[in-house]
Amino acid sequence: RAARWAEGFRRSEDFDHWASFHDSFATMVGLIQNVASGERGTPPSTILILSGDVHHGYLAEATLAGGAKSRLYQAVCSPLRNALPNKKSYLQSHAWSKPATLATRLLARLAGVPSEPLAWRLTHNATFFDNQVATLEFEERRATITFEKAVLDAAKKPILQKLYQYRLA
Repeated sequence: RAARWAEGFRRSEDFDHWASFHDSFATMVGLIQNVASGERGTPPSTILILSGDVHHGYLAEATLAGGAKSRLYQAVCSPLRNALPNKKSYLQSHAWSKPATLATRLLARLAGVPSEPLAWRLTHNATFFDNQVATLEFEERRATITFEKAVLDAAKKPILQKLYQYRLA
């Protein structure tokens, strides 16, 4: 009964992140662990997962439970976003907070869900709820990701305005 309620809540709030699709998530984490631990040869210094979402964008850094030799990031960008109603937008924007993280982990434990093999943290203060473009630039062995949103300049022409920039390891 609790699982049915949780699935209904997940669908009503558009929670369609990796953990909502357990088998695919577990497969992806297994592949990442194999590469990041060196089981498939020399591990790269950084693993970056590029993905999209119809509601928001962010850059998160992950820590693997078993440890890793690679730094792990997920970059999410939503170039043409689907605006959320205020209630859902509020929920989505606060889902990364410490209280929300603690509450959801407690609920998961009470429901008998095993601990996640990854711990995520945003590299910035909040997710981006704008139409945005993320650009990944490489310079020798370094990479920089820049998130920009579309705005109108004084002449009412569309331009990109920098939201956030981060240099990956």
